[in-house]
Amino acid sequence: MATFAPDSSIGPAPEPGRGDRVVIGLSGGVDSAVAALLLRRRGCDVIAVTTKNFCFDEAPFAGLDLTGSCCSADAIDAARDLCAQLDISHSVLDLTREFGEAVIADYVDRYAEGLTPNPCVRCNQFVRFPRLLAFAERVGAHWVASGHYARRVAVATRLYLRRGEDSTKDQSYYLSRLPRELLARLSFPLGSMHKAEVRSIAAEAGLITARTPDSQELCFVPDGNRRRLLATRAVPGAIVDQAGRTLGRHDGVAYYTPGQRKGLGIAHSEPLYVVELRPERNEVVVGPSSSLHSTRIVARNVWLDDFAAGQDQLVARTRARHPGVAVERLIHRPGHLELELGAGDRAPAPGQALVLYRHDVVVGGGDLTASVRWSEGAE
Repeated sequence: MATFAPDSSIGPAPEPGRGDRVVIGLSGGVDSAVAALLLRRRGCDVIAVTTKNFCFDEAPFAGLDLTGSCCSADAIDAARDLCAQLDISHSVLDLTREFGEAVIADYVDRYAEGLTPNPCVRCNQFVRFPRLLAFAERVGAHWVASGHYARRVAVATRLYLRRGEDSTKDQSYYLSRLPRELLARLSFPLGSMHKAEVRSIAAEAGLITARTPDSQELCFVPDGNRRRLLATRAVPGAIVDQAGRTLGRHDGVAYYTPGQRKGLGIAHSEPLYVVELRPERNEVVVGPSSSLHSTRIVARNVWLDDFAAGQDQLVARTRARHPGVAVERLIHRPGHLELELGAGDRAPAPGQALVLYRHDVVVGGGDLTASVRWSEGAE
């Protein structure tokens, strides 16, 4: 089995060059704009595509302020204006049906089941990049690019996804489910850059999106309030402590996630947090902060690369804005993975994507299904 050290055997991946036709996903924000600009400067033949992910005038979006969404009508207009400025062609790809079925409906279903999904991971895997690749095939382009902060690297003779250079903006977590065969056709021009540098390039070039603020929420929940989407599946029930005593009432399991403190409406002698969701009993379980830490996590729908088999220097991330925690022990059976964590993890939420790294290279992952708390896992 091949092995690699942090730097010695990691090499650059092929990148598009002069004359190559590249399809880039253009959101109307500064990141994808600079990515398109950099590709143009390389002499690439750039074709921009903006995705339309939902119908803006239909429930649950009717009347909702979508100004902050990367897929709003305003974003599409901004992308079109940017393409005129860069002198590149622009198309709008209608993904309403696919996005609605594979992302939005799944998001609602998973929350109703007491899970905490990551729709961006799912979108990239099943909707965004497959459709961009299909579009590239139609227009004779080998390459598909985006403004994500991630890198591709060659390890031995294979391509891998690697964390972006800017750790505060790294988006490899969201891209971790992309199939390996697709990596050979992807380009992330911002992967080795920091956000401040990207902003500076946009300003110097006079790009109309240079001062566009970063989107902080889901494209289909730009105000951060997911209740609008989840209301139809919400059923009131009991908030209980870990001993099963009723402490209050909740509006629906779907409105809560492990680690949540706000919105419980419970007066108690110490701060309480959501530590578990029991949709089969329609209960939200709360406990003190100490109850949130887990020593072991379990995942299904697992994939592991050979480079993960050695188990040394593996790091697990259980959510997007998570620095990662060292893996001390890994137990892998077909479709099933158990990890023993060195320092423990705070409030890992079933339903989230688990991503495994060796050094800063993605080597595995799965769907988080359960965790074992310190008190339960103590020897």
